[in-house]
Amino acid sequence: MSEDRLLERLEKLEGVVETTVAVLPPLIQDLSRRIDALREEVKAELREREARLEERFQGLGKRIQEVENRLEAQILALRQEMKAEIGSAFNRVMLYLTALGVVLALLSAFFR
Repeated sequence: MSEDRLLERLEKLEGVVETTVAVLPPLIQDLSRRIDALREEVKAELREREARLEERFQGLGKRIQEVENRLEAQILALRQEMKAEIGSAFNRVMLYLTALGVVLALLSAFFR
């Protein structure tokens, strides 16, 4: 290869390097801006999703509280119902025992 040809190729390479060096900084800056914009979009999306999840958790908390209140009311109603039934059964037993006592008193009066 001749020296002229090598010099010509070297000049072409220098031109390519100079062009690349001139073009790269704006491309890098543009890429950096785009990355920053995407980062902000992702952050905004995360905040949005976090807010939606928080709302859902609060809604679930309210629903759980409502169910808990209903269960407590049902338990209280069943408790009252059981008390009433036990009281009624106790009164019947007392009535039967009183009747048995009367019958036993009459029998003891007849067989003296």
